[in-house]
Amino acid sequence: MVYNPEADMGKHKLDMVPMELLKRSSQHVLKKLPRLVMPNGVKLPRFIDRIDMGFNDDGRIRPFVNEIEYCPSYFIQSVPVETGAKLIKSIGHQIVKIARLYRKRSASRLSASRHKSTPSQFLTRKREAAPSQFLTRKRKRAD
Repeated sequence: MVYNPEADMGKHKLDMVPMELLKRSSQHVLKKLPRLVMPNGVKLPRFIDRIDMGFNDDGRIRPFVNEIEYCPSYFIQSVPVETGAKLIKSIGHQIVKIARLYRKRSASRLSASRHKSTPSQFLTRKREAAPSQFLTRKRKRAD
């Protein structure tokens, strides 16, 4: 919820907004978004999502999604310094958490893929390398 103190004329309208309904609806939307999967297959948590919700009030309150932003802009100049500092700190913690998870999960995927090699895969790799060895020998004989 964004409140602009300079536009105080609409403050009484904020009290009429069904915040709990909008929060529940936005949680449902978040659950339906696709998972973030890196090119190497590692699944990571979301960084920052912003869901812009609205609602129709024509006798029955019906929430709707106006837009969804991944890594939105924040205009912290309109909030107290302490609030902005808390936001920046929580963003930093999430970045560190995601980086650590990525490193850990990438390493485990890499070690798992190394252990999946079977003797037949090893032999196939050897056979694939063999033609270049024969070409090298043929060139030596032709010289």
